Amino acid sequence: MCLHGDLQRFGRRLSLYVNTAAEVIRALSLQVPGFRRQMNEGWYQIRIAGYDTAPEAV
Repeated sequence: MCLHGDLQRFGRRLSLYVNTAAEVIRALSLQVPGFRRQMNEGWYQIRIAGYDTAPEAV
């Protein structure tokens, strides 16, 4: 997965073995200090294979 914008401070490219975008967010929230706080404070777009993902899918 790739992080862009202000989330890049947590790393640009990360490798995770997950099945859904929700699993990515959950995994990073548990493993990366400050990631959950940053996600809660901002607005972010999630793309999978070049396509936008609906918020309810996360």
